[in-house]
Amino acid sequence: MARQGKKECKVVTLVRRVKTEKGWRRFDVVFSDNGRVRHEMVYVPVPAGDAKKLGAKKVGNKYFIEEKHPEGAYELRHYEGSPSTTRLATTPPRQRRR
Repeated sequence: MARQGKKECKVVTLVRRVKTEKGWRRFDVVFSDNGRVRHEMVYVPVPAGDAKKLGAKKVGNKYFIEEKHPEGAYELRHYEGSPSTTRLATTPPRQRRR
């Protein structure tokens, strides 16, 4: 019997929190053709006017470019009710080796 009053989380997204010139931001990670995560690569949105000269990919009505960001951490984004929440997915590789 399902609980009433709470919504189940049906979608979990892997994001990467990276440091940009505007501060820390979360971006969707880039997956390779075989379904694996491309290490340190994220999709960064760009304005439609700059999309052609940057060679951006169109997804829906937005444009994205792939950028490499070695600093940051992977997080899981999921929904509990209306706002989304994020949780650290793994410890960064540098911290695991110590």
